[in-house]
Amino acid sequence: MAVLSVQDITEAGLTPSFAAATNGTDNVINTGVEFLVVKNGHGSATRTVTVTAQTTSVVDATFGVLAKSNIAKTIAAGAEAYIGPFPVAAFNNASSQIVITYSDSAADITIGAFKL
Repeated sequence: MAVLSVQDITEAGLTPSFAAATNGTDNVINTGVEFLVVKNGHGSATRTVTVTAQTTSVVDATFGVLAKSNIAKTIAAGAEAYIGPFPVAAFNNASSQIVITYSDSAADITIGAFKL
């Protein structure tokens, strides 16, 4: 498990950095404004990235109790995806982090965490 650093996108800009995904899980501190950029560098295989919901129901002031599912994003070979932001009440674990897992293997996956 690795805890990924969140990179701030500012008015002056950002030169983003990406880390190799960890087999097993990666975590990111989440305040509700963070999002992920995930790149699948594999030549032919799709990869699925999952952000695990930590609760299965969330109470919304307008809509009442809402069911919350894991976020599972399939990324084609050679493609990238933007995922998030993640509501704190649904996705944060006890350490105020989101938990990210990868299908099959984390090989050829790079990931970055960002916020505005």
